[in-house]
Amino acid sequence: MYDTSTESLWSQIEGKAVVGDYNNQKLAIVQSQLLTYGDVKTIGNDIKILSNPKQFSRPYGQTPYGTYEEDTELFFPVNSSDDRFHAKDIFVVATVDGVSVGFNRLQLVEEKTATLTSGDKAITATLAENGIVTISDDSGTEYPFYHAMWFSWANHHEDLVVWPE
Repeated sequence: MYDTSTESLWSQIEGKAVVGDYNNQKLAIVQSQLLTYGDVKTIGNDIKILSNPKQFSRPYGQTPYGTYEEDTELFFPVNSSDDRFHAKDIFVVATVDGVSVGFNRLQLVEEKTATLTSGDKAITATLAENGIVTISDDSGTEYPFYHAMWFSWANHHEDLVVWPE
């Protein structure tokens, strides 16, 4: 993300500006979900759809990136790699007491719930029937999260805690 008025370049994965007037300023995580249209329809009427497929000629059933998600090749080089997971596996990532914790989304879809330990806390991710994910600790505190591909998240966080281990 680039802000032309301040010439600030923002690292989405780090959640902060890396150059410009806002250098080192942190962004707040805006809660989001990855949902199918079917899931959205079951949740309720207060959900806003960003566009109507009937108004625009877009192939909503296919990705504009071709086979990028399946390929091992990246669009740009990375400093390090971690081959515990496919480079483009999607993770649900939260920060808990300064530590980046994440859950493999594909495996969470299969298991519906997963728990990992970070410090002295048990952190649980739950995928509800309607597709909504929540991440909380054993005291019930919920954490905002974002989605990231494995290669990017692992490249930016050496001290991450991941499920499954």
